[in-house]
Amino acid sequence: MAVTRFAHSATLLPNGKVLVAGGGGNSGFLSSAELYDVGLGFADSRRPLLSGVTVTGGSSPSLTVAGTGFRSDSEGSSGRAGSSPANYPLLQLQRVDSDQTAFILPDPTTAWSDTSFSSASIYGMPDGWYRATVFANAIPSQEQLILIAPAFGVTPDTFDFGIVSMGTSSPPQTFTVSNSGSADLVINSATVSGGSFSLGPGTCGALPATIAPGGSCTITAAFTPISTGAFADNLVIVSNGPATPVANITMNGVGVPPPLPLTITFDGSGSGTLAITTTGTPSSVSVTASGSVSISSGAQVTINPTPINSSFTSWIGCDSVNGNACIVTMSSAKSVTANFAINSYTLTYTAGANGTISGSTPQTVNFGASGTQVTAVAAPGFHFVSWSDGITIAARTDTNVTANMPVTANFAINSYTLTYTAGANGAISGTTPQTVNFGGSGTQVTAVANPGCLFVSWSDGITNADRTDANVTASIQVTANFAIIDGIVFPDTGKTMPDITDALRVLKIATGQITPTVNDLIHADIAPLTVSNKPKGDGAIDVYDVIGIMRMIVGLI
Repeated sequence: MAVTRFAHSATLLPNGKVLVAGGGGNSGFLSSAELYDVGLGFADSRRPLLSGVTVTGGSSPSLTVAGTGFRSDSEGSSGRAGSSPANYPLLQLQRVDSDQTAFILPDPTTAWSDTSFSSASIYGMPDGWYRATVFANAIPSQEQLILIAPAFGVTPDTFDFGIVSMGTSSPPQTFTVSNSGSADLVINSATVSGGSFSLGPGTCGALPATIAPGGSCTITAAFTPISTGAFADNLVIVSNGPATPVANITMNGVGVPPPLPLTITFDGSGSGTLAITTTGTPSSVSVTASGSVSISSGAQVTINPTPINSSFTSWIGCDSVNGNACIVTMSSAKSVTANFAINSYTLTYTAGANGTISGSTPQTVNFGASGTQVTAVAAPGFHFVSWSDGITIAARTDTNVTANMPVTANFAINSYTLTYTAGANGAISGTTPQTVNFGGSGTQVTAVANPGCLFVSWSDGITNADRTDANVTASIQVTANFAIIDGIVFPDTGKTMPDITDALRVLKIATGQITPTVNDLIHADIAPLTVSNKPKGDGAIDVYDVIGIMRMIVGLI
């Protein structure tokens, strides 16, 4: 030092120098001061430069550090073959009041650089002022002062409970106490002066309560006026927050006389709703069923009905009626009755041409109720098509009726199909198939046999090849049957006489050696004979038919 002194003071400055002042020297008390540089043994160019340290609150508070020269030399820079990644900076925090020291590493989950980094969590460190120093290559930066502390906040900071009747309590109001700082916040107490305002524990619970950084809890308050008039009080919350340890939240409310009951009765077959408006509390309410509504004493009340699928008919008990509106003044308890009549609707069922309606028509049905069944009945030769509203089922019961319903049953004449099909060995001459209305006639068709064949009969037993079906009442499907002419014929057919080959075939049939065909039955069944000596047949081929064929061959028949 430049001056020898004793009993002096020495202060370590942030730049590492020591300020020496006061004390005594060889010439008595000294008033001078001087700086003493202890010499840290490094160049200023190697020293990290700290430009800012920001405390970030939240559930995991940390420090955000800005400056330059934060990246230390790697192991490889010393000339060794290896290279160490341990070149990150260290952050030293030293309490101002006790010189307690802690080193904080950079947050391993976030990127860092030569000019900035975020620290690991500082949660749990005692709150207070700290000197923050960054070390790179074991060289310290200049110090910066930071405060690790809770940050106390309450929302809302004022609340008006409005108008509340004497003897009743307002809905509880929630006040949220939050900690946006970097250390635990302790809520020591929450009080009101009493009287018409009261507190509930909320989520903070019994006090004192601790709120971690980034956390919050709630306290509730309610207004219960003990008399009429305006009230005001302060909710006082005391904490360990260093900046604003006490929060004063203004609360207001107005007490009014107890409400009076307005009894509402719904009557009649119908239904509806009632819209109630008042000059007091509540200002409006909707009523859908008989019951009671509490309304401020002295309030004027207007009640407007809205019918639901009904009509409004009358009021009972009103002070006055304006149109459909009932008006009462709540000078005392009041009772009113609203009368509604349910809507009714007409179901009209009409039969169109060629049909009738079975069942009751018209029908009168209340809203939402059901009618009785009706059935659309078609006249003979006709059929039901649909109702005019699109329903295709003849019998109907209309349910949940909500409007008048006039409907007509539509009918149409029946039509039938005449289908003529040719079996083997023939064809149909004429139109097939044919569509014919009920009672009508088709056009002629003819069963035409192929050459060497002949028509036998229709499948419905008709033996005339030509047919015209008349007075049709159902669909017809018939097939024309044909037979092959195999040489055995009769004189009255105009065909060739049988020969010995035919006789032998008939003999084999008669003796069971072969099975007869249709043609065999048609041409070989000649016995017995008519009185005019013509073949008559008996439906079977036997020995008499063999004898008859032989007699035909020799000319006896």
